Amino acid sequence: MAIKRIAIEAVELNAEGVDERFGLFRSPRQASKQIEKLADHYFLCHKLLGLESDTRVENKKPCFRAQLKKCFGACHGAEEAAAYNQRVNSALNNYQLKMWPYPGAIMIEERDMQEPDNVAFHVVYNWRYIAKLTLIEDLYDQGYQLADTHLQKSQARNDSQQSSPSTGDDRFDLDIYFILVRFLVDAEKMKMHNLKVWPLVHCAIDI
Repeated sequence: MAIKRIAIEAVELNAEGVDERFGLFRSPRQASKQIEKLADHYFLCHKLLGLESDTRVENKKPCFRAQLKKCFGACHGAEEAAAYNQRVNSALNNYQLKMWPYPGAIMIEERDMQEPDNVAFHVVYNWRYIAKLTLIEDLYDQGYQLADTHLQKSQARNDSQQSSPSTGDDRFDLDIYFILVRFLVDAEKMKMHNLKVWPLVHCAIDI
């Protein structure tokens, strides 16, 4: 059995095999710092994690941490690969990237619990923030409509309300990812914050 190794590299969220990646960090340095913390907690090898300069497979010398009893010796054959890999899996368990859980774009309805008439609609797709809307009808301007058209037809436009769609930057943003993943994968948290998700579909716009 091969010993698991970790490498730090830049990836695109839509890249093939992204579900096999772990973690999102702002810089290689930030990623290295987090790996160091995991190594301390799970007694992982700095050489196998790419944190120690000599990472050659053929070099069976103990890493520096093995001499300090902070590595159980997977780097020089003192620990079986299966045991080491199990700890690596445990260390990375909470860092696996979350795949987009919907077939397409969604609209998040955010309604103030104290003032129910105060509502905003956020268009999101693949962890990217597309736009903030004040009227559901403004979805058409973004090229979408609700998959459940019954709700859209039941929403009467208030002519006294000013339509003010706010177009966002649809490039991937790490802060937005962390905010969205904290809520969208937790139904209880969504309910607690009075958030509701509506699936969207693309619509054709006639001129």
